[in-house]
Amino acid sequence: GRRSTVLCLYAVRFLNRKLLTYIASATDKNNRETDDDATTKTSSKQSIHAPPSPLELQKGTIIAISHFCKPHVGAPWPFEHPKETSVLDRHELTTMFSSKNWHVMRDEIVRDGDHGRNLIQFIARKAS
Repeated sequence: GRRSTVLCLYAVRFLNRKLLTYIASATDKNNRETDDDATTKTSSKQSIHAPPSPLELQKGTIIAISHFCKPHVGAPWPFEHPKETSVLDRHELTTMFSSKNWHVMRDEIVRDGDHGRNLIQFIARKAS
């Protein structure tokens, strides 16, 4: 028989909010509304400045993220590294993914072993 595959995206101590928003907004690969043959191709000059095409991910795709995160809403970030602008707010990932057809499977705060900084352990699965 045919074996199914699962795509897993994993990021450790890497934060690119635009990329995560793009992933969270992915449409279901199996429910395309447009015909691939009808898609018009643009020249490379035009595509440099055009927004990216919508990302298509199959149902069941998993994303796992381990990154610096504030322990609760409104918490300060008392560490020099990373800078506070590179630290997730407590519910930032849950808000980003749960509103976009993802099922949050894990959203837990732990401390790193070297400096006691808070890390989020986040896992979500694409539901549709």
